[in-house]
Amino acid sequence: MKKRGAYFFVIDVFVASIIIIIALIMIFNFFLKSPETEQSRLYANDFMNFLLTTEVRDFQNSYKTELVVNKNITNTQQSLFNQIIEFHKKGEDDINRKFINNISQGIIPDIYGLSYTINKTSIYNRSINTRKSASFSLSSKKIGFLRINRTELYGPVICEVQVWD
Repeated sequence: MKKRGAYFFVIDVFVASIIIIIALIMIFNFFLKSPETEQSRLYANDFMNFLLTTEVRDFQNSYKTELVVNKNITNTQQSLFNQIIEFHKKGEDDINRKFINNISQGIIPDIYGLSYTINKTSIYNRSINTRKSASFSLSSKKIGFLRINRTELYGPVICEVQVWD
């Protein structure tokens, strides 16, 4: 009779061990699959800073060269950011979309969704899934002005880059 009680304790130890192991596996899997929000925030800010600080003449791309030859881009000393605003002002959305696509190719990996909007109007959208179904979405906003001549400005416009997973 006394051995029978020991079996119950041994079975209790096995059941408790299994429960603890399953709980630890679930906890570690949860932490391994958490999204890298810091990395995507850096992508959004870095992409926006790249657009702000890189002049059109410094950006090497075959599509940009084609636009310069076709005289779609007339001022190569302005930043990529201002060139995107200029395309938006002229209503050249197809050129703008392809221009942003060519700029983003080497900067933001394809596993991330990317959206570029000007005054809440979508200019470019590259996505593996929709923003609504994404686990997180981060953005970087900047206010921009475009100098038309010495006395005339176009703007202000609010430009936003969104990156999501």
